[in-house]
Amino acid sequence: MKEMRLNEKNKVQLRDKEPVDLKTLQWFANQVEKLSIIKDKKTSVMVVTHLLGTTQGFLNEIEKRSTIQHIFAIPYSIETPTLKKLQEKHSVITPNSTTELEELLEEKCFQFLEHSSDPLIIQDIGGYAHRIASSNRVKDSNLLGIVEDTSQGHWRYERCANLHVPVISIAYSRLKNLENTRIGQAVVYSLENLLRSAFHEPLSGKHVVVLGYGRIGRAAALMLRGRAAIVSVYDVSPLARAHARLDGFKVDLKANLLPEADIVLGVSGHRSFDSEDISLIKHRTVLASGSSKSVEFDVPGIIKMSRDIYGINEYVECIELLNGKSVVLLYRGQPINFIHGSSLGGILDLVFTALFECGRVLEDGTMSPGLQNIPLNLEEEIVATWEQIHGYMPGDGLLERI
Repeated sequence: MKEMRLNEKNKVQLRDKEPVDLKTLQWFANQVEKLSIIKDKKTSVMVVTHLLGTTQGFLNEIEKRSTIQHIFAIPYSIETPTLKKLQEKHSVITPNSTTELEELLEEKCFQFLEHSSDPLIIQDIGGYAHRIASSNRVKDSNLLGIVEDTSQGHWRYERCANLHVPVISIAYSRLKNLENTRIGQAVVYSLENLLRSAFHEPLSGKHVVVLGYGRIGRAAALMLRGRAAIVSVYDVSPLARAHARLDGFKVDLKANLLPEADIVLGVSGHRSFDSEDISLIKHRTVLASGSSKSVEFDVPGIIKMSRDIYGINEYVECIELLNGKSVVLLYRGQPINFIHGSSLGGILDLVFTALFECGRVLEDGTMSPGLQNIPLNLEEEIVATWEQIHGYMPGDGLLERI
């Protein structure tokens, strides 16, 4: 029997984390080289992303066939080891806020377009390039287009009156449906972790009001029920409310549900809780978000109604209100799943491959300006390849075609 190797403090010796498995992404990246899709001028890429350990493999594959000009770190999802590693090779910009991120992305993009004739693609998460896409400065420019990952970003591009470059979104793809289920589960994992670390309390028996019953909200509600929480749901959409009822959840008006809540979980992707809602909740209700950025709760409005704020730990704050109540805010209203790396497993191989391949489609130069979804045939090809690579289905010759 092998002996366990211990260090000087009598603990098991640790190694670096295993990298996330991105075999499908690597396979597609290799086909790009075989097909000589890379033109005489190497495409440049600017990437807006979460700086998590899982992101490095995606960036490595982009770098093999493109020049990464800048990486823009989303402020609420930066892991220090990943940041340091990327800074050794790349220009990594770490804005203090999402507003500053948008401004710096515009500045760097227009500087590049002014001084270089090389083709440029922006990989976006959250619609930070929406003003770039609608600016007259990109008409007939070397900006080939933008790839968008999220629903919030998709909505921002939808609201633009004119888009002068192609924007390919995977937000409403079937692949993202799979990922959003995992995100909902990651949100609940982080919620319970924070409750246990700050208050030594589990989720079981807690009344959780879920605001938003889309793909992430549904996954979160189902997992909360599995953790023996008492779950109620509100959504502005009658169809979503009907879905929640059919799944067996109590559904009511938000004003009727909030007074019962021990925890309010915002997962709508929009503002779901205004400062006026504070009057409806009970003392020490916990507010948690599972949506990108800080959209779910009116945090500035809540802070204006406070007389004192103190930290319970690094991620949990107690806000004492002027009305005598207190509210517990997790991660300043930002998505709590990123506290623990938002680990999503093998689905990332599919999502990163889709983003990568959308960039390749933009390089082909056949897309018209405007917002469009990832082509269905491309999505099918990615999933079929993923199945074969991981041995889930017998091969049909797809991997031998090239």
